Amino acid sequence: MGNGKRTFTAVGVMSGTSVDGLDMALCRFTRVEQLHGDAGAGSARVEKDPYAGAGSASSDNNPVSGPQWHFEILKTKTLSYSGTSWPERLAGAETADGYTLAQVHRDFGRFTGEAVKEFLAEGPLDTTDQAGPASPRVDLIASHGHTIFHRPEKQITLQIGDGAEIAAVTGITAVSDFRRLDVALGGQGAPLVPIGDELLFGQYGYCLNLGGFANVSFRESGKRIAFDICPVNIVLNRLARQLGMEYDKDGAAAASGEVDRQLLAALEGLDFYRLDGPRSLGKEWVDEVFMPVVDASDASVEDKLRTVCEHVALRIADVIAAKPPHPDIIDEERSAGDTTQSPGGSAGTSGDTTQSPGDTTQSPGGSAGTSGRDKLPGSDKPDEEFLDQGATGAETLLVTGGGAKNVFLRGLISERASPVYTVIPDERLVDFKEAVVFAFLGVLRMRNEINCLAAVTGARQDCSGGIVHRA
Repeated sequence: MGNGKRTFTAVGVMSGTSVDGLDMALCRFTRVEQLHGDAGAGSARVEKDPYAGAGSASSDNNPVSGPQWHFEILKTKTLSYSGTSWPERLAGAETADGYTLAQVHRDFGRFTGEAVKEFLAEGPLDTTDQAGPASPRVDLIASHGHTIFHRPEKQITLQIGDGAEIAAVTGITAVSDFRRLDVALGGQGAPLVPIGDELLFGQYGYCLNLGGFANVSFRESGKRIAFDICPVNIVLNRLARQLGMEYDKDGAAAASGEVDRQLLAALEGLDFYRLDGPRSLGKEWVDEVFMPVVDASDASVEDKLRTVCEHVALRIADVIAAKPPHPDIIDEERSAGDTTQSPGGSAGTSGDTTQSPGDTTQSPGGSAGTSGRDKLPGSDKPDEEFLDQGATGAETLLVTGGGAKNVFLRGLISERASPVYTVIPDERLVDFKEAVVFAFLGVLRMRNEINCLAAVTGARQDCSGGIVHRA
């Protein structure tokens, strides 16, 4: 594959810190360029001529004004770890001996390869585009692997799931181990998603992911800035399991609790939140710093859930308040009922609301009425105008990840982060954005283009991370 290739079909694979399953997204990426230097909506076209040397995102340039990418999600799947030995094996890998760790690394790579092979063999595609083949040729598989250690301050990070096994099982080129080069260059090795935010989702003021951890990216002084904010699902799911649940569906248990002010003050006072510049969080910090504070509280589990949700919303709101919207965001026109494109540029139903008419779940600051649409504090506008798939611009907050489905937490964030528009995209993008972006990181790696930004991680220089295993 050379730099002249414009269209790639790639599978992105993600195993998150919540250890619930393997996310897979089959995507098609097409390189485009802006006309007349205009980054506005509708100004992109597929490149017809070579665009030598451009499009490599860098901390020293403005990628939004150059060549861009269009993507389409063709198919998605989450393979649950439930009923398998993987939750125990992955959790135990952290304290395993070297030989056992090597075995788990090999086996998880083989498991990932078999999962992708089966995923690609299944049909049909999740697309209305009938122009392409039913089973498109896949150029590459980009696998994040599963994080076992992440101690960038000691220049150590380890994501297992051998890419050589993935390539051998599938017969498809595999890219893996995306973080270690950045860590070797003195960076945090995280977050990696911001290059995707920059080149695929640049029309939003902020991109917020609510996964095991909350992380955010946005533009500041012509650069993409990103960092981890606080733990989310890695803590909420642990607490939910104390109530006999895998997770707190819709945040119902949290909504039934009360904020424990003493616990909230202790969480808000953690030293990590006073750090500035590139920073990232790992499971080790949660185990050694965050959870001891939570466990020391005498509050009920429901109150702990409520308090952690409050803490998450306050941390996110604090970031937004400290980093106001940047003026060089692509500001597409907000058009109610637009059904031509969903976030990311794929055909969708951007006029859909995030709540069904019968949903009466109450968000903070609003009362559930007969319409089931909450109102934000101080506003007569229903929730759907703030949670609008079609909204773009500097004052929009794109929210994805499993936490975006937590209705109670989502409402807290909408209230605390007001007046920015909280944008919840279609469910596939909510669930699979990280997998989509990792597929894109693999594409950039195969093009020898930068896929990790030093302005985000604090490394000495930008880099193109990932080990390539050609089948």
